[in-house]
Amino acid sequence: MNILLVSNMYPSEKFPAFGSFIQKIEKNLSSHDDCNVEVVTIDNEYSSKTELFYYYLKFIFKCFFLILKQRHDVVFVHFVSHSYIPFLFLPRFLIKKMVINFHGSDLNTESKLFKKINAIAIRKANLIIVPSKYFKKLLLKIHNTKDENIFISPSGGIPRYFYNKNKLHKRDYITCGYVGRVIDKKGWKTFVNAISDLENRKYNVKGIIVGPGNPEIVNGYIMKLKTSNNINYLGAIPNKKLSAIFEELDIFIFPTMFNESLGLAPLEAMAHSIPAICSNCDATSSYIMDGVNGFLFEKGNSKELSEKIIKFINLSEDEKNNFKDEAFKKALEYRDIDVSDKLYNKFKKI
Repeated sequence: MNILLVSNMYPSEKFPAFGSFIQKIEKNLSSHDDCNVEVVTIDNEYSSKTELFYYYLKFIFKCFFLILKQRHDVVFVHFVSHSYIPFLFLPRFLIKKMVINFHGSDLNTESKLFKKINAIAIRKANLIIVPSKYFKKLLLKIHNTKDENIFISPSGGIPRYFYNKNKLHKRDYITCGYVGRVIDKKGWKTFVNAISDLENRKYNVKGIIVGPGNPEIVNGYIMKLKTSNNINYLGAIPNKKLSAIFEELDIFIFPTMFNESLGLAPLEAMAHSIPAICSNCDATSSYIMDGVNGFLFEKGNSKELSEKIIKFINLSEDEKNNFKDEAFKKALEYRDIDVSDKLYNKFKKI
């Protein structure tokens, strides 16, 4: 089976976190002996409209060139609102099978143009993939399509090398971690505010922030709250090197303000037996059992986040180990090998 994977995001050495789960999906599918995956992508972030135009022009023409060769059994389009653009200008008969994969803001968009592009793509697709049950409900609410045309696949799942039953750290402080894009809507300031609040209340808590962002803005905000000794911003780190970060953590914080489609970062932490404290939204509440493998808190409420961290600190050693075991158990439901097999088998049935 020959697959053409099309995405406007893909990691590179310069931008290792730029759509890293797309690379994961590609590698998972390629691991099957009779599956060959060719990729058309944009693997650079842009800093101007001119750069954006240039990257998209290259992207569109490469799609045209490969589609006209007609050597692919399936065209697999990710981030539909942006990546489907080349196919608006191509006759549908040139494509044997079309699979589209929504990941988040590409479906839950306010743009009328992107909504129209999505509607066209949905109408022409043989299969529609979403990362969670919540996103399937959202898709059915926004667009008129059939339930049986939708398949749930959690964005490549969790890599097998992430699974590690880490022991409880025995030290006089706890380390909280944030992994993700360092932008306001991801809630990194909520994370910093909570750590600052705990420091002011004499709790011995440290914070680690990992992800692409502006170091001057991040470190400036940390300095403003006088928590510079307690929070370390490491910038973007390749996915394969995240395990070393997770192994240092006692608790993972996912303070997103978005209506997430899934949220892979907490599950990656849970694969390391790290309990997670997450913003309460439809996606996270599907795998965080409050008081069992982590805690949920109100979006943007740093005071409530502080209280949840304190709640974890005050657990007994046995209770903390139970949290770790339950976190690991839930993460096992998202193993990449299982996710990959299910996706591959679905492709074979299209």
